[in-house]
Amino acid sequence: MEFLNKKFFVLGLGITGIASCNKLIDLGAQVFCFDENKDNTEIEAAKFVHYNKVNWSEIDYLLLSPGIALKYPKPHPIIERSEE
Repeated sequence: MEFLNKKFFVLGLGITGIASCNKLIDLGAQVFCFDENKDNTEIEAAKFVHYNKVNWSEIDYLLLSPGIALKYPKPHPIIERSEE
């Protein structure tokens, strides 16, 4: 898979989300990220942006951190937005 210049949105900035952001940046991806429990990110090369303000037509991939509800008890709102 080619990561160079691909746009990723990472939801959840716990241990897994931060590690994913850093690796994607190392591979040349553009990274947008958000965590509902944080005001910003310490990852300088990633753009911290609320998922409601993202132009989803420009995002190539959505990466959910573990703990983000995919289906149960109900899908996280970003799941519904990304499917539009």
